[in-house]
Amino acid sequence: MSIARNPKPVAGSRNLSEFISKAPDGGTRRSGRPAAKGVFRGSRRQITVTLPPELLDKVDRVASGVGQTRTSFINTCLWRAVEYGISIDGLGRRNERD
Repeated sequence: MSIARNPKPVAGSRNLSEFISKAPDGGTRRSGRPAAKGVFRGSRRQITVTLPPELLDKVDRVASGVGQTRTSFINTCLWRAVEYGISIDGLGRRNERD
């Protein structure tokens, strides 16, 4: 059995990291800002949110009670919180619009 040597660098491989970083999933945009997280589904971005099982059960019950899917209910709640503000433990209305 012989010991394999490291391959010689391929011409232009020094630009490999730059090439990869410009790919849609390369980690940074051309502007230097981090790439947006999530998977695009049409005009929307799919993200992952971790919730306690008890909260998720309540969300499902309330959503079903108003005739909405879980996703629709969560989207509606988030949209209303952003547009109209939200009160958290008596801290009052919070609404930081752009």
